[in-house]
Amino acid sequence: MDKKTLVGHKWVTSGGNKACAECASMNGLEFYINPEPGQLRYPDDIPRKPPLHPNCRCKLEPITDFRPLVENVSFSDSSPTEHNPYLHEDSAKVLGGYWTNDGRSIKDGPANWNYCGKNWTAGRNPNNMKPGEDHTLRMEPANDLDAHCKDHDECYDLAARSGNPKEARDRCDRTLVEESRKLPKNAGHWKTPPDNVEDGNDIRDELIYWFEKKVWYYEMEKRHGAQYMFENYFLLYMLFHE
Repeated sequence: MDKKTLVGHKWVTSGGNKACAECASMNGLEFYINPEPGQLRYPDDIPRKPPLHPNCRCKLEPITDFRPLVENVSFSDSSPTEHNPYLHEDSAKVLGGYWTNDGRSIKDGPANWNYCGKNWTAGRNPNNMKPGEDHTLRMEPANDLDAHCKDHDECYDLAARSGNPKEARDRCDRTLVEESRKLPKNAGHWKTPPDNVEDGNDIRDELIYWFEKKVWYYEMEKRHGAQYMFENYFLLYMLFHE
């Protein structure tokens, strides 16, 4: 049985309140499948679905309730798959994290906890959700590093709606590396340490390496162009990336 529940849809306007009057009036409205008193009903209360006009970039973002997934969950449990079927699913453990869980690629690197790991947020692979699905309710971070990863995920969400998403994501990556470096190298000394200190040490190091590489790549791409980087990536990596 699917442990996440689609409860409604939120109208999101690309330009926010700066959009045209018709789109701006809809921005942020939430429509629920089983509305409570005072809430709008989906789809009855939607005048018409986007696009509202040519070049309209409005969309309906699903409101997904993750509470059934996290009810009575203890992430200190030694067998998290009993509570979250996506977390360590059929996945070899390397460098403190798990690879290929929930349909993730090996190139995504290891993931663990609720937010740390590429293509891993709120205990799910967002790219593996059904078309139109998304998450709005988030699990609590499992420890200090996981909290920085959660901030990074939310930063990416905002970046997607910015004028220059690529530049905005780069700032998110730089902040994540900076905040991760501030954490003690010994995860046991974090304010909220992970259950497995050795895993925490490994994931911190892997995360810093992974996102420093992304920051480096974007910096080189700005200097040389995307096509040049595509054709010369490995040579440049060996020459310039420590």
